[in-house]
Amino acid sequence: MTAPSPGAIIGVDLGGTTLAGGLVGAAGVVQHSRTVPTDRRGRGEGILDNLLELIVGLAEPARTLHLPILGVGVGVPGVVEVETGTIGEDIQNPPEFRGMPLGRILREKTGLPVVVDNDVNALTLGEWTFGQARDLRHVAMIAVGTSIGGGLILNGGLVRGASGYGGEIGHIMEPVLRWARFYAFESAFDLTRIVRSTLNKQSGVLGAAALFLYEHRCGRLD
Repeated sequence: MTAPSPGAIIGVDLGGTTLAGGLVGAAGVVQHSRTVPTDRRGRGEGILDNLLELIVGLAEPARTLHLPILGVGVGVPGVVEVETGTIGEDIQNPPEFRGMPLGRILREKTGLPVVVDNDVNALTLGEWTFGQARDLRHVAMIAVGTSIGGGLILNGGLVRGASGYGGEIGHIMEPVLRWARFYAFESAFDLTRIVRSTLNKQSGVLGAAALFLYEHRCGRLD
């Protein structure tokens, strides 16, 4: 892996109700942060405009601090084709982003390198890069909120799986009589009655920044 030059990363956690963003140093210090309602500018294109405004707004304090921006990491609640930054069809919030080439759009609009991935993959990388799981070879994360998701690191590498569902325990095989079928546990249980997520929005921001660092260090960014 190659280490990034000194600077800051813009990390963004895209949620169904809240957009959280932060300016994160390579050591994992959030130097500036903002949160706004996801649909503050309306739905559809309004959410994309809101996201772009958040990113541009976070670039301002970077200039004030004389910090070069290395790039942007974005975590979204769904499967992503990371190579192109295209969001899959299973995203529930916001549903308008289904099939959207978000990575390409943000690169074109900002002129910055952009990495987009599943939000729990980002959270896992955040804990592995900056948190309690630092320096471990194997890490498993379970994120529980209104749905359930998982992230997995094996032998020092993030497991995304052939279709992007690596580590996603919200979609697992359950034997039913003689058959096996996909059973979406995240839809079957009202998990909000059982436990509230302990992961705050800053965790999502750090995870998104760690996502960018991971792809950079793996040499997959120009």
